[in-house]
Amino acid sequence: MHTTHDIKNLLDIQDPNITFSDACVEIKQDRGKVCKFISATLTYTPTHCAVCGMKNEHFSVIKNGTQTSRITLPLTGVHRTFLLLKKQRFFCKSCSCTFVARSSIVDRHCFISNQTKARVTMKATEVHQLRIQVMNGFRRGYNEDQKKYRRLKRYWKLLLKNEKDLTYTVYKPFGLFGQTTDRTVVDTLLSYDERLQVNYTLYQSLLNAMKDKDINALQTLLKQPLHETISMDFRRSVRTLKHHLSSIENSFMYLFNNGRIEGIHNKIKVLNRVAMGIVISRTTVSGSSFISN
Repeated sequence: MHTTHDIKNLLDIQDPNITFSDACVEIKQDRGKVCKFISATLTYTPTHCAVCGMKNEHFSVIKNGTQTSRITLPLTGVHRTFLLLKKQRFFCKSCSCTFVARSSIVDRHCFISNQTKARVTMKATEVHQLRIQVMNGFRRGYNEDQKKYRRLKRYWKLLLKNEKDLTYTVYKPFGLFGQTTDRTVVDTLLSYDERLQVNYTLYQSLLNAMKDKDINALQTLLKQPLHETISMDFRRSVRTLKHHLSSIENSFMYLFNNGRIEGIHNKIKVLNRVAMGIVISRTTVSGSSFISN
């Protein structure tokens, strides 16, 4: 129990269903590099079947072996770290299906922990939501307010674009603006509301720091006190960045991601949706061949 408690604190794992045994850490070579492997077990008594939803009563859901997954963890020390998580498999007597125990440290069908994925690529959600608020504020107005409303509604994509990709010298025809540049359109939209200007500036600064993988610039931005007009959603995102700063730094250093795995998973879901109602094993085989190609 002491071993489990100590390792959980070290790895910042909060899942109570994961346990570690003594001598669970092993250092060995993986693809020519020294890595650290930590073995653990995930098991619990499910309340219901994850497939059909039937309640687990009178041992209707039983344990059915284990399945080991290798999960990438944030760097601990100087070596890459992996969690060899032995997940409990379950069998449901009601639907004759099996499912695997789940944990909050990693998403389903994913092999990179949520901590490692916490290099939060700042989406423009906060700026976008604030733009909608500002835009709706002009909706019931007249003349100039209506013009501002239409401009904010029509050119919202420019506000979500990286400011480094905006043109400063190339003039193009813009409806409601005339012949002008991307930068001029964005500056005009931002001039309509101070809150939008402040949130946009912070968003762009964070976006550029992460795009350039500049951990020093990111740390400086996160340490600065936030302006009073920063939205609550944006403040929440900043707190998330601060909490996962060490994992974000690791992601700047190493080029590992689960994009290929998630892409294959999405293809499988599309195939399942298209082939709804077709119960032919040959279909799955053909789909697998399509995915592999």
